[in-house]
Amino acid sequence: MDVALIDGHNEKPYRKDSDVIDLDDKEELLYSDPEVDFKEFEDYIMINGKKLKKPFVEKPANAEDHEVKIYYSSFNPCGSGYNVLFRKTNDFSGQFIP
Repeated sequence: MDVALIDGHNEKPYRKDSDVIDLDDKEELLYSDPEVDFKEFEDYIMINGKKLKKPFVEKPANAEDHEVKIYYSSFNPCGSGYNVLFRKTNDFSGQFIP
């Protein structure tokens, strides 16, 4: 799936040098995809060796896909996880997934 990552604070592309930090933290790896050099940790993700701290937004590149995800770190009052926002159905337009 093609997505555009946006910094949750500034809504600027993640490739901005001041938003991406090179660090070698030793935390528990939650997910890894070596084919695209992607690693997910509890409080950040690493893409091509660059660190992007949570919160950040994953937005589909396809305009017809309305499912937007907001990823939160463990510093969030509700804990780490993500919120899925989607086109409103009945009384729901989003769901938090810990």
